[in-house]
Amino acid sequence: MKSLSSLLLSSLFALCTPAALAAPGDYDPSFGTGGYTVTYDGDHSSADDLVVDEAGNVYTAGTSVTGGTVVPVLAKYKPNGLIDGSFGVGGIVTPASLPPNVAAYSALTRFRGYLFQMIAADDKLYVYAFNTSGVPQAWFGAGGVATFTVGTAIYPVFDIAQWGNNLAMAASARNPATGNHDFVLVGLSLSGAPLGGFGTGGVAYSRLWSGAGARNRLTGLVFQPDGRIVAAGRAAKPGDTYDFVVGRYQWNGTPDPTFGLAGFTRIGFADDDFGRRVALKKSGQIVISGSTCKTIDPAAGTTYCRAGAAQLRPNGALDATFGVGGKIEWDLYDKGVTVTDMILDDAERPVIVGQHLVDDAKSTAFVLRLKPDGWIDGSYGSGSGWVDLHYGYDANANGGVKLYKPGLIVTAGTTIKFADPSLTLGAMTVARHQN
Repeated sequence: MKSLSSLLLSSLFALCTPAALAAPGDYDPSFGTGGYTVTYDGDHSSADDLVVDEAGNVYTAGTSVTGGTVVPVLAKYKPNGLIDGSFGVGGIVTPASLPPNVAAYSALTRFRGYLFQMIAADDKLYVYAFNTSGVPQAWFGAGGVATFTVGTAIYPVFDIAQWGNNLAMAASARNPATGNHDFVLVGLSLSGAPLGGFGTGGVAYSRLWSGAGARNRLTGLVFQPDGRIVAAGRAAKPGDTYDFVVGRYQWNGTPDPTFGLAGFTRIGFADDDFGRRVALKKSGQIVISGSTCKTIDPAAGTTYCRAGAAQLRPNGALDATFGVGGKIEWDLYDKGVTVTDMILDDAERPVIVGQHLVDDAKSTAFVLRLKPDGWIDGSYGSGSGWVDLHYGYDANANGGVKLYKPGLIVTAGTTIKFADPSLTLGAMTVARHQN
């Protein structure tokens, strides 16, 4: 017969077993169905960005495509991962009035109970304001939307962030005054009005390279505590390939001459380096992540991409305490990766997400965690440092990642089904993971 003490120990072990089995990189089984939720809207939908409120609700921003028409969508999920049917129509909100030719990408930020969704169409950037119940806010801009003309050829990856009582957008477009494809920053107030003194009419252009064929693209931004803007992306001079770029801007939209070289730091890894997102450490160090790609077959245009990251000191110089001389690449094997987003977790470890290519048609979503010094974190993903994730169908990708709370992260993305050789069906995904 077991003693009372042994029975108590057995009971305690049983109670502790589920928690003991949870490991960094695992799904959180209390969220959705086994850790994730799939939401269908239109023929093809995807979630590109997300935010989390204080109550644990998750809001995702993306687009839905039906019959070739692109519509921006917002979705709200309860803390248990189930879609919130009280938000909009069945948990999904779309703007009541839309421009034609909406790009298939959406960005999102949240402040004081309001959601600000950014989209692009033709030569304009748009920001729509909603409350957390999904109701458009007529006080913002003109009837709930702020519109800024920035130029044609807007690259369909961009970002929006908040600081104080202001918002900023980072994008890229062909400068109407010069024809150069420039970095674009837009400054606006929480009322949707252009910020006085920021660029011209709230729009500021800058560039690393000029001339026909030059390409300057901002795809991520963050505010420093003093209000200066740190933006990241990539740039290529005419006839050349991309490098990562980090720029720091003063609060009038002009490059900060105390940072890097005339406001910019350029970081090269491989043949084509696609900087994507940027984050700040409490010490003021700056981390940028993206895809570092080597050309395999120039004739066919095939490349092989790794996950790359770099860390800069507050003055824009590479920080030699991170990786090798300030930068690092990680190979996830198979057919390479596309990096889409990054956060720093509560321990200031870079958590990087995106799409991991398995073959020419299939992919998994991935989450990669690095140590604060840039080296891969072997305590994550059963020792590999990353996890590959399936959300139900053939092709899967994570578009965005946020810290849910210490020990948990949440991701948003897409899963795509190949119904037949000429038809694909896609759905939005949201997932919660142990961290």
